[in-house]
Amino acid sequence: MSSELNRASLRGPEEWEDWELRFKTQAIDLQLWDHITDNEELLIRPVRPQLASYEKQAQPRPRGRRSQTEDPEEEPLPSELTEQGRAGYQVDMQLYIQYEKEFKEQNRSVQQLRKWVMESVAPHFARVACKPEETLNQWYSNLKKHVGISDEKAMVIAYEKYKEALKPLTKSKDWSAWLMNWEKAMLMAEEKNVPEVFITPIWTKEFFKAVIPIAEHWALTCKMTHKTQIEKGLLTFRDIANDFREYMGTMRISSQKGIVPKVAKGAFGPTYAGQDTPDQGAAEDAQSDSAEVVAPTQRRRNKRPLDKHRTPEEEEMSSGITCVACGLFHPLSKCYYVFPDKAPNWFKENPEVRALVDEQLKENTSLREQIQKLKGKKPRTTRKPRPKPKQSQSQPEEEE
Repeated sequence: MSSELNRASLRGPEEWEDWELRFKTQAIDLQLWDHITDNEELLIRPVRPQLASYEKQAQPRPRGRRSQTEDPEEEPLPSELTEQGRAGYQVDMQLYIQYEKEFKEQNRSVQQLRKWVMESVAPHFARVACKPEETLNQWYSNLKKHVGISDEKAMVIAYEKYKEALKPLTKSKDWSAWLMNWEKAMLMAEEKNVPEVFITPIWTKEFFKAVIPIAEHWALTCKMTHKTQIEKGLLTFRDIANDFREYMGTMRISSQKGIVPKVAKGAFGPTYAGQDTPDQGAAEDAQSDSAEVVAPTQRRRNKRPLDKHRTPEEEEMSSGITCVACGLFHPLSKCYYVFPDKAPNWFKENPEVRALVDEQLKENTSLREQIQKLKGKKPRTTRKPRPKPKQSQSQPEEEE
């Protein structure tokens, strides 16, 4: 038995499920679970074959081999048996040896499990539920009656833990522990048949709502990307957890290096017509992107803007990691979904991202105001000084 199993304890109903799991694991490993749940009979100790039960030869043994007070029914020697009797005795002895071995193995298993139960159960429960003369299946039944919880109660506990795991994630540094706790709660809720976790639109909505404080654009993009799968119930909680874990891991690495990460092709959506949706601006902006992806310390040393044609308003709006409209990694001013007239010929829209942007434009007043500022801002033009009129030769010079 592992040290974890040895440490298991049953001191109250709140520990019943963990204790029962460890008990069941050991019972199965020791081949005793059928006895405990189905009241299957245990093996009984086999009886050793007796020579007197087999056919003896007609002639008696020599007198010298017997005592003076010899009983006529005394067990004969194997040599006194007939050939058929000896063959039957040998077969029965082989079976006896096999049965005796199986009985001893089972008996050791029973003693091992009984000892573990007595060591892991609180004394006041063992006193009323584990009588020495009772069997393991009686012990288990008694403990379940006195300490165990019903399936309905287990479902309620699982639901409460699931709701608790959905508390909003407000600190980025806590995302890993939060996600592990959520996965554990989802797994337990599925095991206990909590209805909410089997309705994909419900649990995904609650998950996105919980992570929005630190990953708003990811949540909105993921929601639209997997819209069809969510509606059809094809998305699992492990799929969402793995996507979120990968995204947050990328954000952490990028933050440590002080760079803005690039989005891989197709990272936020499926492929179309056998091709991934092109990474916006991947070709024409390659040079400018490499110039803009610099460490914050280096950026602070540069006193002039990276793009001398960018206005202060545009610089401020594009300083975030992701586009506030589509959630992809580029400035708002370079979003082809917002400014389609800037899109190159090779660019093809992702329908799901387009739906996300349309939804954002419809509901996000602040975003509409930012876009309006970008559209209404005109580049400054430098006026050329008007040339001074040439003086006519006939015009008299002014007196000093």
